[in-house]
Amino acid sequence: MGFKRMDGFVGCIPQKFIDNKVKRCPMCGTNDPNWKIDKKMGWINRYLFLCEKCECIISSSVPDVTGFGRTPLTTLGFVKMLSGKKTNTIYMKIEKVGNMQLTKLNEGKEVSLEELNEMAQLI
Repeated sequence: MGFKRMDGFVGCIPQKFIDNKVKRCPMCGTNDPNWKIDKKMGWINRYLFLCEKCECIISSSVPDVTGFGRTPLTTLGFVKMLSGKKTNTIYMKIEKVGNMQLTKLNEGKEVSLEELNEMAQLI
């Protein structure tokens, strides 16, 4: 598919999610990251979000983005519960830090949405 903005009907849920929930890039601190989206298929499908400025990529599971992963009654919610995570918390993974190499230590980490936004405020 490739990274692109999803401003139309198709893809509007993940686009609204990232635009509303992560208003500042946690890697470069820009207030207008102009997030672009792609999808990674796997055991649990993930949305990938690319910052247009620094090219970092963060991701979240499709069920977390759509809201279906926030209950222990779903597969992802059950897996979260078994791994000691809070089922009602959205988790984001820092896939790539892009051209912000000072943040290289964060690459591969999974943090809560709240922690990700706190990181953005520290930059």
